[in-house]
Amino acid sequence: LKSRPFFAVGAVGGSVVEAAFQENRYLTDEELDRVVKETAGDGTSCGPSERKAIASVIREQHQAIIQSARSRVYDKFPGIDQPGGGLYPAVRAEACWRDFDKFLQCVSYGTAAGVSTFTDASGAAIMGELYQEMKVPLDAMREGARGLREATQSAAQGAGPEAQAGVRAAEDALAHLITVLDDTQPEAPVMHRCSARQQKLPLRSA
Repeated sequence: LKSRPFFAVGAVGGSVVEAAFQENRYLTDEELDRVVKETAGDGTSCGPSERKAIASVIREQHQAIIQSARSRVYDKFPGIDQPGGGLYPAVRAEACWRDFDKFLQCVSYGTAAGVSTFTDASGAAIMGELYQEMKVPLDAMREGARGLREATQSAAQGAGPEAQAGVRAAEDALAHLITVLDDTQPEAPVMHRCSARQQKLPLRSA
């Protein structure tokens, strides 16, 4: 995914976002200030301060958001992390949650910039092919993405009025992520026994 990255860096925030993406991290407050000021946010009705507020909430609560999504996956697909399941052995489950973190980082970049369609079409297609090749449980990934959206909405409700007003920008970006995953057609059921060569998921920042 290095030559055709999943994330459309050039369309979202320029060099500031590219540096954060390559360093596998969320934007700092100073970087958020730059991004919201330097981007028009034409893809959303949310203003700069609202976009910054919800992106900050995502950054500060990303671990809780991902944990909520993970719990949703385990509830929906009991046994998925057990022998014979699509997230077994543990290294596959850990890689899945790292991918969720990377997804959420990209969502936060797009949210700050007001760009909901933050993926690179070719890169997303390649990611989908790799997911299929390695028998990644796509139904579980889709369910997890919906969990990210639900948990982000809940996090916004517990934050201030600007974050609550800005959550629409995050919802739009998360809806785009869900659409990308929905467009990836599965080749195997969730409860697929994994071979030794299938112990890594493809989305990485470096």
